[in-house]
Amino acid sequence: MRWAVPVILGLAATVLDAISQQALANESETFPFCQDRPEEPPIISDMGPKDAHRAYLLQRMYRAHSFDLIASRNDCSCDNRFPDWEPVLAEYRERFARLEDRHDVYEATEQYEAAIRSNRTLARELCVAQGRWN
Repeated sequence: MRWAVPVILGLAATVLDAISQQALANESETFPFCQDRPEEPPIISDMGPKDAHRAYLLQRMYRAHSFDLIASRNDCSCDNRFPDWEPVLAEYRERFARLEDRHDVYEATEQYEAAIRSNRTLARELCVAQGRWN
């Protein structure tokens, strides 16, 4: 029975590797446009499961920022659809990085979700017309 643990761990590693390779392949298929878009900053993956609510907040902040740029500029260029992360990271550091109560983070996330919803229709219409929406 001692052989079972290493075998199971080996199989699990193989499966996880296959899943991550497929996820990378799917990601490039998901967005066949704007191939030079900025990658998600390491701070998000470095947060870990315990701070997943913070990582999600950052992702929502980025999406809200993107949709705001598209709607305010009436343009779905790659620079608007996938803008630089730095303004979002600066805002996160200034306003939310030191929040201790996870409910405050949830509240902030809800505000960004509302901002996304308010610009989503226009952003989608513009991006579909310009071939930058999946």
